Amino acid sequence: QALQNQIAKLLGLQDPDDNQDFDLRGYVNSQQINDYAMEVIVNYKNRMETYIKDTRSMNIEMDHFSNLVAETLGIDYRCQYALPLQTIHVGINLLKMFLDQIFHSVLITLVGLGIVLIYSLLLSDVEEKTYEYGMLRALGLPQNNLIELLLIQSVFFSVPGIILGLSLGYVGSLP
Repeated sequence: QALQNQIAKLLGLQDPDDNQDFDLRGYVNSQQINDYAMEVIVNYKNRMETYIKDTRSMNIEMDHFSNLVAETLGIDYRCQYALPLQTIHVGINLLKMFLDQIFHSVLITLVGLGIVLIYSLLLSDVEEKTYEYGMLRALGLPQNNLIELLLIQSVFFSVPGIILGLSLGYVGSLP
């Protein structure tokens, strides 16, 4: 009680010559603290569950929460609502979408280059062996069998390269 009296005298709430006990707790409870508040911060419980949802669901839940806060404080309560983490989250989602687009563009370019590489290697192989294929046709190899031979050769040429490329890409993407 002596400490409460000293605080009251230091704050000018009680006359320094007054020796009566001052009820500091009652005084604080009787004051309208909102009249003196420069800023009121309201925390959202279990906000992590909301922040890991997709942007639309997060916006709906945060709007619902801010409406509950407004109804609790009173609609005529002069305040400004700020959701800084939500704003940052939206910016991060935009950055994520941008990086996804760049990644997909690079991926499509690399797949296209791989197709052109396989095509050019098969084309050069066919050009080198044109004489041999002509001799096989002259010896009586049907055209369907020659096409089958070229398809089998292209499969044996491209499938191991695709499997090796996908395997190396997977191993390279591991953390």
